[in-house]
Amino acid sequence: MIAAKLKSVRLVGSLAICCVFGLYLASAAPARAAEGPFFVDLRPVANAALEDDGLAGNGKGGWTDQGINDMYLWPPLAVGENVYNGYPFRVIDPDKNDGKAAILLKGSALDEDKPLEATAKVPAVRGKYIFIMHSTLGAGEGEPPNFRVATYTVAYKDGTTEDIAIRNEMEIRNWGFGEFQDPIWDPLCWPVHHGANMSRLRVWASNMIWATRWENPHPDKPITAIQFKSTGKSAFAVFAVTISDTDYAAQRKEPAAIPPVPAGYFDKKGAQEDKHLFKFLVQEGQAKGLRRLEVIRNDLLAVTLDPALTHITKGLDIAQEAQKPETFTIQSPTDPEYEQQTHPVKVGRLSYEAWNGDIGPSCWKVLYWHTYYLYLPEPLAPGNDYTVAVSGLEPRFRSSDTLHYDDKETIVRTIKINQVAYSALSKRRYAYLGWWAGDAGKVDYSGCKRFRIVDEATGKAALEGPITLRQADDPLSGEDVYQMDLSALGPGRYHVYVPGLGRSDSFEVDGAGIHDLYYHTTRAFFHQRCGQEFREPWTDIKKPACHVWCWESGHLLEEKNYKPKPGEKKKAFYGGYHDAADFDTFTRHLSATAQMLNAYEKYPEAFKDADLNLPESGDGIPDVLDEARWGLSFYLDNQRPD
Repeated sequence: MIAAKLKSVRLVGSLAICCVFGLYLASAAPARAAEGPFFVDLRPVANAALEDDGLAGNGKGGWTDQGINDMYLWPPLAVGENVYNGYPFRVIDPDKNDGKAAILLKGSALDEDKPLEATAKVPAVRGKYIFIMHSTLGAGEGEPPNFRVATYTVAYKDGTTEDIAIRNEMEIRNWGFGEFQDPIWDPLCWPVHHGANMSRLRVWASNMIWATRWENPHPDKPITAIQFKSTGKSAFAVFAVTISDTDYAAQRKEPAAIPPVPAGYFDKKGAQEDKHLFKFLVQEGQAKGLRRLEVIRNDLLAVTLDPALTHITKGLDIAQEAQKPETFTIQSPTDPEYEQQTHPVKVGRLSYEAWNGDIGPSCWKVLYWHTYYLYLPEPLAPGNDYTVAVSGLEPRFRSSDTLHYDDKETIVRTIKINQVAYSALSKRRYAYLGWWAGDAGKVDYSGCKRFRIVDEATGKAALEGPITLRQADDPLSGEDVYQMDLSALGPGRYHVYVPGLGRSDSFEVDGAGIHDLYYHTTRAFFHQRCGQEFREPWTDIKKPACHVWCWESGHLLEEKNYKPKPGEKKKAFYGGYHDAADFDTFTRHLSATAQMLNAYEKYPEAFKDADLNLPESGDGIPDVLDEARWGLSFYLDNQRPD
């Protein structure tokens, strides 16, 4: 027994001595050299998911909380150990790291909930080079070119450190790559992944992730940590870090083009966005239900529904499912033919873009509205009320509407007239009749034989005539186009009446209406002027002049990506127009200026000084020429010698 205990004590003592000796050897052993790639473990400090929840700015999502503008790319960024365009990295698999796959640090107003710095530990690894996979994510407005985004500090085992300056568009670049951006590939910062998310694809752009190589000035010193510290000017993400003695930058390749997106790849992401977006549409009153009930023919009604029907921005499959007689009922308390709820005999449909652009926090979305054409079993009888109801809508949305039908009073859009006025000087004037009912095709108006022009001052007929076929199967409209000759009308205010159908909007035959058309159209150009101050007496809109300084090269001072040449001077300028709320002064605007000049050349006596209430009014020059000069001035003042 005693011998056994002594043997046990000797064994334990030997093990203890071995452990102590092993620890000593481990502490005295040289740091490992990163001959092959050593992947720094970023998992303990990763703080961001690669995907958001689909709705921008709700404070609940992942990535940068920009909705579908996240890292759900096609082609996807591969996780795990891979070679990315010549550079080996290990990207964190979020499924194996509590959903976190990158380090995000805040900058400016973006990612305010993220820290300014993070430190990754390194187990005493030597290497000639450090490779960092990273990208900026936005902000940095108002900063000079190549401003410092971050400082990466490399800590060595001996207590010394080295800083890596990370400058915008030098050691790091933005992950959003624009359609018109010049592809400048710099070995200092090389693209290692080229993909696109739903948001970037909508604007014909893509996403780039970049790799920066830093040559270690102390390759024999073991590295124990790398700190990533933001300057707070631009948010950025770090995806992976590799240490090695091999210069992988020598293996770099041009970034590959994005292959075609597989069908359905973004469906799940789009459904996430649509779910959130629908709540926004309801809140903002853009999803209400039944929007419009119209007469197309006395036995054909048009019912227009907004996205309340489909719950999502497109939903053409849902719209198609609703295209059946059972979805709609027509009822009248006074017309015996419709005393009971009655279904149409056939339903046509036209789904169309009602909005194409930003919607709240969502970038560039399309809203579809759906017009259903209800072919009735019996024509409407004048003097009666008719209620059309739509099934399938939630109770909170409008699902029915009532119209009073009187062919002498009901305005129908199928009768088409000049919306403002006809010139009193014109020798020929026409109104037209026709309609195209989506997938139901053209509407037959051969039963409409005559028209009447009603003088709205007297209520009497000013003109009557036949309705004649002008063009069958018109290639532009798809309609059978019928015409009504209005040439004999003198000055006055009128509307067209077609018995058994309805009446048109009101119109005028005179010079005042045409002058109003000229005045308001040309004034629209005035209100798009770039560099123009807006104030009374020219307009009741108040706005200071914009974009009034540029560099000698013609680049605006506001252009963030332009780096002025040494000694380049600034100069004042004005002219050109904004376009769709953007500053661009595109040359295609000059076609409108050319039309103004052509009109003046043909009829110089028609245009006067001070007839448009412009800042230049009273200078002795017709205002239309002053407006044309504004359009031309930017191009004349900034023309290059070549």
